[in-house]
Amino acid sequence: VFEVLADETNYPLVFHCIGGADRTGCLALMIEELCGVDEDTALKDWELTGVRTVQLNFVHAKTMNHFLSHLAEYPGDTAERRMRAFLADCGVTSAQMESVRRIMLGSAAPR
Repeated sequence: VFEVLADETNYPLVFHCIGGADRTGCLALMIEELCGVDEDTALKDWELTGVRTVQLNFVHAKTMNHFLSHLAEYPGDTAERRMRAFLADCGVTSAQMESVRRIMLGSAAPR
């Protein structure tokens, strides 16, 4: 996913799932924290998607708690630093992280 996000030629792009809470919400949280959004704000954004829909059978709180407990194991004194360590552990390169951050924060090179 970060390989796609890091490539400016893929923009504009949209990412989504059926309900946008679990996998999509997790990805949004990763992007927000990578871009320096503080942990409380990123979590509140994710919590806004936590409506349980019987037809879709979301387990939003369980997914969120599992992911957050995993992230807490990574070193760093900020959400961004922990996220960078997590993403690096997942194989996302520093160059990809910087590219995503630059694109998302609106400092992409003019086309």
